[in-house]
Amino acid sequence: MIVGAGAGLTLLVLGWPSLRTRGLAVALTVVAIGVVTALGLAVAATVTLHDSSPVAPQPSPPPVAPQPPPVAPPAPVPPAPEPKRPQRPRNLLWDETCASKPGAGAPDFAAKTLYRLLLGPALPNVDPPPGVDDGGCTGHSLTTSGNRDTFAYVVGADNNGSVKSIAIVSRRFGPAIFLAPAATRIRDLIKRYLDIGGWPRTDVGHGDYYGVKTPFGTAILMRPTKVIDDGSGLLERYVVLLPTAATLWLESMRRHGSWLYALRGRLVHGERRIRLVASLETEKLVEVILVTSKTGTARLAGRRSSSRRFGEDMKQAEVEAYVRRAL
Repeated sequence: MIVGAGAGLTLLVLGWPSLRTRGLAVALTVVAIGVVTALGLAVAATVTLHDSSPVAPQPSPPPVAPQPPPVAPPAPVPPAPEPKRPQRPRNLLWDETCASKPGAGAPDFAAKTLYRLLLGPALPNVDPPPGVDDGGCTGHSLTTSGNRDTFAYVVGADNNGSVKSIAIVSRRFGPAIFLAPAATRIRDLIKRYLDIGGWPRTDVGHGDYYGVKTPFGTAILMRPTKVIDDGSGLLERYVVLLPTAATLWLESMRRHGSWLYALRGRLVHGERRIRLVASLETEKLVEVILVTSKTGTARLAGRRSSSRRFGEDMKQAEVEAYVRRAL
């Protein structure tokens, strides 16, 4: 644009009619060219100066600090458990509930042991003391004909008179305690044998059993389940194997090498059928014991053998070995 302006100015000077002399025209042309050239250089320098000026460095963005990982919300704090209320000692609760101490009026050889059977301290190879809650209140001690100095027991009952426990001290068989519903069966065995003892209750499967020592061998109280399977919540009754039937039951386990459950059967012509099964799920019959109700003699169904009149004095450890095979 500047060069075009210079050329136009030159033509104007050359064509100016008032200037006729050549020398003056040339002089004006030189001046015009000089002015135009000076202006062009000034503009170029300005552009060059502008283009070559150093560019101020742009500040770099500040470094981004690493973000910490998201923090999970704190887990809800469970409420603090309520402090356990101290249990009242069994003897204080007994004193507040019952009219007399367990073992009151018992012979000297039995009084302290009857007390411990109900209220503790616990005795070796005997079930834990039940206290008044599970054992009920006991009256004065009892005995059987001709055994005042060798056998004593107390019966624990609730406010309605239902039997809750029977605690026994025998010079011959030692101490034992039985809880309901076994207690009612034990009272019948006391009337039958006059002097008995027992093993602690032992769990097997969903049920349990007691061993009962008698002068005619060991009897067994057994139930396959502890609660009746009908939704009622009632306790299952025990099947009673008198010493003769209990011995046949043990011999059957020896032959088959496994634990056998005893299930109550029908009473036919004065004989009670007791079914022996290895599994409660299939109830596949292994053997049947027939027990005469009046005499208590027993025999195996389908076998040519005489009825047993006496039972075996079983060893607790042998029976428990078959329990372990059932688990």
